[in-house]
Amino acid sequence: MSNISGVYVHERDEGVEEFYEQRGAHFLAEKMMVKMSPTVTIKVDDEGTYRLHTKTQVKNFEWIFKLGQEVSLPTPDGTRTFIFEVDENGKLTQTPTGESASMGVQIEREFSDDGMVMTLMHLASGESAKRHFRRSQ
Repeated sequence: MSNISGVYVHERDEGVEEFYEQRGAHFLAEKMMVKMSPTVTIKVDDEGTYRLHTKTQVKNFEWIFKLGQEVSLPTPDGTRTFIFEVDENGKLTQTPTGESASMGVQIEREFSDDGMVMTLMHLASGESAKRHFRRSQ
């Protein structure tokens, strides 16, 4: 299993524009999301607290969470609740919970020594897209 902690720089996308179009994202929000090239920093402390900091040209945000605990987090389209888990292969999965869970987007982050692949899956439609990041630190 690769170390999750690190700095990840966005390199390329697969199907992201189509993913947001099919989700019915607002035109301007969709265009903004597609054009963003985020840098993601992930830190895990000794107590198992994760800090996932995303930096973009438009907005920066930090999510702080512990695995297996439901947490409310700001998202581009409001505040949503999620639960985070890591499987035996080191894949970090972010699953929406609560009222809008079935219409939400599940995010899987798969790590390697070279980087991270973030897979977005719209739970209602099954549509997915990928964002690729290289590890810079």
